[in-house]
Parts: sequence; structure tokens; C-alpha cells
Amino acid sequence: MNATATKPKRPLSGYNLFYRYKRIKVLEAAARPKNGNDDDDNNNTIIHDVLTATPGLENKHSNSRADETLPSASMDELRVANIRATMEGKLFPNENARNRLHRKVHGMGFVEMGKTMRDMWGNIDEVTKEVFCELADVGRVRYRNLMEEYKAKLESEQLSSLPINMGDVSQSINGGKRPGGSSNLKKS
Repeated sequence: MNATATKPKRPLSGYNLFYRYKRIKVLEAAARPKNGNDDDDNNNTIIHDVLTATPGLENKHSNSRADETLPSASMDELRVANIRATMEGKLFPNENARNRLHRKVHGMGFVEMGKTMRDMWGNIDEVTKEVFCELADVGRVRYRNLMEEYKAKLESEQLSSLPINMGDVSQSINGGKRPGGSSNLKKS
């Protein structure tokens, strides 16, 4: 069995998780039915609104009275809960990279999206950054546990592939002669 095939993938960083989260939200917004308006400007506006929205509040309407009446601590709790719910089951690297669709439905190229995300991550509030870093810590703990299992398995495979009888090894090294035999003794 090839042990390298089962080696766990490295965990995602807080930034990687933030990027993944925002990408999910952008794809959700792009997939929503349009109100009879299928023009690119409207789609780009929706995507821009999702990208610039406070993480955890992308689906909230800016004119919602319920959001205005919540204390800031409750608003932070709501944001954290929304982020955690969206990221449920998406904290770890994809085991099969082909299960993620590569599509450009958001009207933004890869480089532009990367620059936008980098700028957003640099300007993100502490509550949001803390949530993504905590989620990354969950991934790091899981990765350490998986690596310990992987190393133990690799070690046991290496030990099981060693010859059982050490005499067999010495015979193959000495050309079939056992050490200490009569041919190895000096005559005086």
C-alpha cells in the first residue's frame, strides 16, 4: 500500500477559510433568480454588494428594521452564528479537488477576486477575523491528529517490511557465509 496516497492535506488558514466563505456567498448570490433583470450590471452590483457586505450579514437587507434594533453584541453573535453555519462541513481541504466547480459566474477573474479578497481580509473587523482563525484552529487540531495516525501507520508499515530473521540479512551481506565461520578465522 502506498502510504503517501493517504497523507492528510495541510489545514486551511483563516484567510483561506474567509476566501472560501466569501466565494460561497458570491456563488449563492449569482445563482439567485433575477427579478426579470438579467443584465450584467445588475449581476455585478449584486456580487459587489455581497463582497462588500459584513461577513455573516450578506443575506440581510440593508433596510431591515430588525437589524437596527439589535444591540451590537447580539449582532456579532448573529454574524458568528451565520458564518459558522455556512462553513459547517467546509473547514478542511477538499479530499478530491474535482468536487469544486470552477466557474466564472461572478463576473470577476481569478486575479481580481484574489486582490479583492486580500484587501477585504486586511480591513476585516476583529470579531470576524477571530471567527475564521478559530475555525482554522479546528482544522489544525484535526490535521495534527490525522498526521499522528498517518505517521504511526507509516512506521508500522516500515517495520512490517523488515526481514524477520536477522541471519537472513547477514547472509545476503556476506555472500551466503555466516559471520564467525571457519573462513573468517585467522590461522596462526
